[in-house]
Amino acid sequence: MARRHGLITRGQLLARGCSVSDIDNWVHRGRLEALHRGVYRLAGAAVSPEQALLAAVLRAGTEARLAGEQALALYGIEGALLSGTPTVLVPPSRAVAGAEFVVRRSAVPAADRASVRGVPALRVERAVLEVARTAGDRRVRQAVDSARWLGLLRIERLTRRAERLGRHP
Repeated sequence: MARRHGLITRGQLLARGCSVSDIDNWVHRGRLEALHRGVYRLAGAAVSPEQALLAAVLRAGTEARLAGEQALALYGIEGALLSGTPTVLVPPSRAVAGAEFVVRRSAVPAADRASVRGVPALRVERAVLEVARTAGDRRVRQAVDSARWLGLLRIERLTRRAERLGRHP
């Protein structure tokens, strides 16, 4: 659980042989804290921004990936903050009801997947392109320049990825 920022899902607990009544009992006694439906934090585990972001991704289910400003912040991109409402991409066939974060449906091929600071996220190229959907040119330029300066991004790779996405701002 240390690698998962002190988080575990209901499905993981059940797969390890815990019963539903065990889980409910642990929550009632304060050994587990429910962060989202089906996502728990081990009591006493350190609280971090990464933990909150991972909890949102776990709540969104398998193959979900953190996107947007928070994904850029995990990479250390200038001007990007870990705080705020996270955006999580889920497969097009998935619906996530009652989420306390932004859910967008979009295919995320293996080439766009990364794990950054223990959080399933988008690779930096795709994260920049997702931010470009809503951010102004100045913000996108800042993100691109910062990622290039950090050695995380090459313009050629970003251009190829944007061309493969097709209809994208």
